Amino acid sequence: MAGVERISSLGQPAYAYNWEVEIRSDYISDVDGVKFRARSSSLPDDVTQVIEIPYRAWTVYYPGRDGSAHTIDLSFWDTEDLVVYKSLSEWRKAIQDAWEGTQSPKDEIIGTVELRLLGVDDSVIGTYTLIDAWPENLQPVTLDYTSNDALTITVTFRYDYCKKE
Repeated sequence: MAGVERISSLGQPAYAYNWEVEIRSDYISDVDGVKFRARSSSLPDDVTQVIEIPYRAWTVYYPGRDGSAHTIDLSFWDTEDLVVYKSLSEWRKAIQDAWEGTQSPKDEIIGTVELRLLGVDDSVIGTYTLIDAWPENLQPVTLDYTSNDALTITVTFRYDYCKKE
């Protein structure tokens, strides 16, 4: 019975749909520091590579370095003036232009993406900050005459490091 009591005292469950995303970058001046509600997201993966060392008749396993993918997909609802799509597209264009120039592009084009999981009362219950992030892939937007769904923009961000709070 102790197990049942422990489960019942865990509290309110977190809802997977309640994400707030803030993007900060010099290249998206229209939305710098503006918060969006994500339609869908996932927590960044946390993987440890395994080192296998053969020893006599068996293999010994040791934890290795970080093996995370360092990418995350975020989906947003967009407005009729396409603020999200235009801003992310502008950032991607700046990345391409930086590579064509002579400047060191990474220092100029990276930003910070902060994901906040919100509780039922919109209080922040978890924060994930993607350091040195940039939009790797702005996925195609499907337009369909037969649908009356809201326009969804999906972008894959690549990042160097994830700070969890």
